[in-house]
Amino acid sequence: MKHSFILESLASSRVTPAHLALVLHMAGNTELSIPFPDNWDGSLSNVGDGYEVVSGVLKFESLKHRNQLLAEFLYAEYFSGKIENFKELFSVANDLYNREFGREDFVAGRLLLKVSEIADVFLLAGKFLGEGPNTFRVLHVLETYLHHADSLNIESLFFLAREQHEKTKNDLMSGTLYNAIEKWITLRPKIAHEMYQRAIEETDDITASFISVSLYAISKSDINKAASLCVSLINAAKPRLQGVGRWMAGQLLQRTELAIEQRNEIEGYILAALKEGPGILRTQAIRATTNVLHVCTTFDDALIALAKNEDQEVLALIGNALFQRSNELQSQNRFFIWLPLLVALKPSGEDSLGGIDYVLAQHIADDSAHSIDVIKFLTAWTLRNSGSSPLESAFSENFNECMVKISGKPAILAKLVVDWFSHDDRQLAGAAASMLSELEVYGYETIQLDADRLAEMNENDLRFLVARILGFVHSTKYLISIAFSFLQVEDSALVKTIPILRWLLVEEIGYDYPGTTVDALKQAEQAETRPSIQLVLKEWRVEIELLQQELDALPRLNELRPPAQLQRKFQAARNKQMNQAREKASEKSIMRQIATQIPVKAGRGFFNHSHGQYSEPSTMHTVSYSIELPRRNTLDSVGNDHRGFYYRTLKKTFI
Repeated sequence: MKHSFILESLASSRVTPAHLALVLHMAGNTELSIPFPDNWDGSLSNVGDGYEVVSGVLKFESLKHRNQLLAEFLYAEYFSGKIENFKELFSVANDLYNREFGREDFVAGRLLLKVSEIADVFLLAGKFLGEGPNTFRVLHVLETYLHHADSLNIESLFFLAREQHEKTKNDLMSGTLYNAIEKWITLRPKIAHEMYQRAIEETDDITASFISVSLYAISKSDINKAASLCVSLINAAKPRLQGVGRWMAGQLLQRTELAIEQRNEIEGYILAALKEGPGILRTQAIRATTNVLHVCTTFDDALIALAKNEDQEVLALIGNALFQRSNELQSQNRFFIWLPLLVALKPSGEDSLGGIDYVLAQHIADDSAHSIDVIKFLTAWTLRNSGSSPLESAFSENFNECMVKISGKPAILAKLVVDWFSHDDRQLAGAAASMLSELEVYGYETIQLDADRLAEMNENDLRFLVARILGFVHSTKYLISIAFSFLQVEDSALVKTIPILRWLLVEEIGYDYPGTTVDALKQAEQAETRPSIQLVLKEWRVEIELLQQELDALPRLNELRPPAQLQRKFQAARNKQMNQAREKASEKSIMRQIATQIPVKAGRGFFNHSHGQYSEPSTMHTVSYSIELPRRNTLDSVGNDHRGFYYRTLKKTFI
């Protein structure tokens, strides 16, 4: 039964104040007055409970009175007596609720409150959920009912919880029912005690949640009583009760009003539990300690000892605490005491790195005094958790937010690129290469090296840095912008950077990408203000041009002209490979997640379908993208791969 059905049935009946209340509600507003319609045949001076009639206008005293009148009318008209079709009841209640979001008084809740006089609303809801409707719609309607109810049947609540469990688990809103009950029961300590006793009598995965809900509600009115119950749970024989007790301990220890004797007793139990072997009970104890990381230092030594042993569970929960309580820990100057321990946290650590990434990125964005500490941590973590592949993605995947913020700070990025490429361990170089590859996708055009870092290096260190860059970086625009960084050093350091730059620009980049390098040298000549540097750049450009002219004058070898048939086969295979790569890359795209893909046999356009409407077709256009291949890769691909491997694995001691 929907409102449309109700309105149709009302059209043929006499208009009453309740009908006008329904009209106001259907409009989705909180207006308290409405003129009488032309077909009104009642009194124009009628006064009722919560409303009055003045000069042909119906006026309600408050939204509460308007809602109460409408709820009583709908109940009397359609739901009084035995509730035979609870589907209609929740359908109407949901339709009412859809027009009263964000209010403090609800027609839907008052209607269910009237129904509760003849039936158990939670029992009806549980039976309704058993038939498979939209679970969250029913739960939201029940929230409005709790807003007006003063009692509930605990057994029916447990029944409802079991019915909704499978339909809501693993959902971000899976705690909807428990949150609503916790808010409601906090104001009713007597019912909270009753629910606690019933929940511990039939403990299972469902009722265990009500133990914590009721115990938390009890703590709001009598924290010492809640602490005593918490200790009894910790010492219970059933492991499930022990786990709930340890979780609750973490909540109570955050409360400053907890008596010192009870605090010490609970802390003692939790410290002892940290020494247990792996298992859910130990996990709950660890959660309890990390929940109060910002409140007390009682558990610091025990947690630090476990973290130094690289206990991944402990590290992950510490990471969560640093994210959730970052402001408090930073104000206490304790955040960067805990952060270095997370160097040993592996990428699979329960997504704790996502929260840490966000917090650290804010330090970088705000130019915090701790930016240096952040970079040190990122460097140490990357070195510890990266492999040795040419594009090592551990850093860019797990600290993407930090990477983006670093790219917005050219000075920090310039230092980081120099430090990571010049490090003797190639994990950092691979991570830097992956970062640059990601930044190119983001549209980052140039990469600079820090001039002060370059000036501090000796000739061997500079050669090692260039070799690493040649082995890991393949973007032409990045190679060229990096190369010109060697001209930004102080004049006194040019004597060692100029020879390195010639090797990089003329013998390496200029050989592989002659046209692009010549164009870049021309632009650099025009922008350069130092005559001596201008002359050097011109000499290098002429040297590359002369070599290119000599090569262009040579006849082309037939071996470099593959047969047309082979070219076509290669192109077809390449197209198939690229199509498969694009398809795989798009599988995780947001559009693929929210849209329905309908393959068609052929076509030259596309259209959209939304809200029952089709858009006009749009014509598809050919899109092409080309890349510049290095000359060495064309002439001797095996030799070029060997050269790249040599540069990537080179050690400083062999320079």
